[in-house]
Amino acid sequence: MAKSKHAVDARAIQGPRRKNAPPQACAQQFGWQDWSTIVGLLLSMGGMSDVPLSLRATCFFASAICLTICFFGRPGWPSRARWGCSVSVCLVLAIAFAAAYRKSTEVPPEQKKLDSLTALLISQDEQRTLLQRFPLGFTTFSTNQVTGAVTPIQARAGLDSVSFDYSKVRVTQSPNALSVQLPDIFRDGKPLQRNVKVTGLRDLLLTHAFVQSFGTPGDMTDCSAQILSFKGDEIIWVYGLSHEPS
Repeated sequence: MAKSKHAVDARAIQGPRRKNAPPQACAQQFGWQDWSTIVGLLLSMGGMSDVPLSLRATCFFASAICLTICFFGRPGWPSRARWGCSVSVCLVLAIAFAAAYRKSTEVPPEQKKLDSLTALLISQDEQRTLLQRFPLGFTTFSTNQVTGAVTPIQARAGLDSVSFDYSKVRVTQSPNALSVQLPDIFRDGKPLQRNVKVTGLRDLLLTHAFVQSFGTPGDMTDCSAQILSFKGDEIIWVYGLSHEPS
């Protein structure tokens, strides 16, 4: 049967067909759920970085919230899948935070070794006495009479918040005398006492302290060095700061 001249070709209405036109199902937009996923992953990476523990806890908590919101914001997912993913993510982040907390609170092996050395060489009573004697700060260190090695034992910043540099410490000795280059003392990063050298008889340095004073009249500080004890090949020294007696 012939076509009516009023008949319209359907293809003419639709217009020319585009080549390589993407299917309608693939034309999905980047939604807020995807942004929430990205933010959550970035926060979890921030929680695993070397930052203070409180900031790591905040990152992990915020990451759990963002990822949970992302999962529950996808209507196409079954309810069981949303709950399962949310619980799994929260569990993984909780384990990561527990590992970070354990790492931040455990004592490093070097510190354990130093604490053991301190307890071995200096008794608790001696440490309390040193705190009373040098309230402005002090350090204890050992020098080996055979090898000359220098080992810092402990350092107390004290009221003056001082720090010590052991790089210049050197000991020379004779049968009856010792000469030691003491650690440099710094306060707020600025030199307070540098290049102080003590020389004396062994027995005298064990019973008497070498004292050097500095400051202004009425505000003088004593810088004292003394041998605490001899432990085998080790000589235990103390070097500290105190107010000059009025």
